[in-house]
Amino acid sequence: MLIKKIYSKYIIARENDLSSFDFFKRIYHSLVDSIFFRLTLWRVCNDRELAMVVHGQRAKRKIKKIFRDRLLVQTEVKTVADFPKIIWWSWLQGENEAPELAKVCLESLRKNFPDYKIVIVTNDNLDNYVKLPQTILDKFNAGWIKGAHFADIIRLNLLAKYGGVWIDATVFCTDNSLMKIIEKNDMFVYQNLFSQNKGLIKMSNWLIASKKGNPYIVESAEILTSYFEKSCYLDDYFICHIIMSIVSEKYPDIWNKMPVYNNTDPHMLQLVIMNKFSEEQYLSIVKRASFHKLNRHLLLTDSEYYLYIKHSVGM
Repeated sequence: MLIKKIYSKYIIARENDLSSFDFFKRIYHSLVDSIFFRLTLWRVCNDRELAMVVHGQRAKRKIKKIFRDRLLVQTEVKTVADFPKIIWWSWLQGENEAPELAKVCLESLRKNFPDYKIVIVTNDNLDNYVKLPQTILDKFNAGWIKGAHFADIIRLNLLAKYGGVWIDATVFCTDNSLMKIIEKNDMFVYQNLFSQNKGLIKMSNWLIASKKGNPYIVESAEILTSYFEKSCYLDDYFICHIIMSIVSEKYPDIWNKMPVYNNTDPHMLQLVIMNKFSEEQYLSIVKRASFHKLNRHLLLTDSEYYLYIKHSVGM
């Protein structure tokens, strides 16, 4: 059964012009990585979160080594034009094929940002905005690059080229107050201030705002794209966050100028969404955050909170 599964994946890889050598290199790395993680888990007494930090630190060291020369080259930071009023939102199969939660979140953006151009990026129009290397497209089609990581490549390349705000499909918006602050700055991400891995991963990437040509975003995009173009396996699930964290060390002036907002408050609605609805609690949550990262894998049919936010955008 296992051999049949591997053979099936091999055929898909070859159909997408990926080499046999890279395929077996990928298999080998997956095995080695699994062994390394299990050994790490044993060493830290089954503390999975700590094991993931150790795993991520290993990937960080590798990335810094691979791109060492690139990271040493200083890039001039120039003041650019006004913040572009563009929101990038993506469901690759198209808006009509998106799950209801994503459609609700999209309507919340349309409601709160009528003065913004909302661009819906799909498989059909992606090439109109950014030209990704064919190798990356082949790896995505073969399943070597998962949807989440393909979206990481897309978001950084779009922001580097055009600027604007990337907002994940499952981010619900309740007001425009934070956006008014974002517009006055060169870039914005929610920062990872409290979790165990804050030294490794400095931000969330489900909402990234930037002016066009921001050197921090441009370099993050180029390194991430190069990584996926050359690598036939994934060193860590959070490779985009790790690369962005590494590049932030090169551009401390850009990073330190950002307004500081933690990435905990935007998850509060998700934490209570299956509870009985409380207007007092809801108002407290939306007072603390303008954007709310939700989870499309939760069954929200009977959620009173979900019904409330759905009705709030006219759905």
